[in-house]
Amino acid sequence: MTDGRFMMALTHSKLASEPPLHEHDGEDEIFYILEGTVTFWAAEADGVTLGPGDCILMPKDVPHTFQASPDVEAKWLVMSAPGDLEKFFRAVAIPADYAGPQRGWEMDEETEQRLQNACDDFNITLLAAPGVTTGTGA
Repeated sequence: MTDGRFMMALTHSKLASEPPLHEHDGEDEIFYILEGTVTFWAAEADGVTLGPGDCILMPKDVPHTFQASPDVEAKWLVMSAPGDLEKFFRAVAIPADYAGPQRGWEMDEETEQRLQNACDDFNITLLAAPGVTTGTGA
């Protein structure tokens, strides 16, 4: 836990989705594009279109907005510091309509061993294989 000092969320968008122009008076935002393209606008600047591997900082107190590509769904990480934006997302976000992350891969022995070693180093306990959920809906 970061005690509200940092927040990171995985965001999936529908085609051409966009929030209203807005600004944050309490936190900076960083967007890191994973899939698709997203065009960002800040203050009076022209839009800049980013693709996978690109990132952009939206400082607090700077009006900004963005629009996902109208041609392909986009996925990105949004990070904020401090992390109070998490409370906002929890209030307005729509939960995913599947029980857990959809995976198109299988864990091999080498990956499983690296994961287990890291978990041991950081006091994390693995409880089930990838794709298994608790079924609690939480």
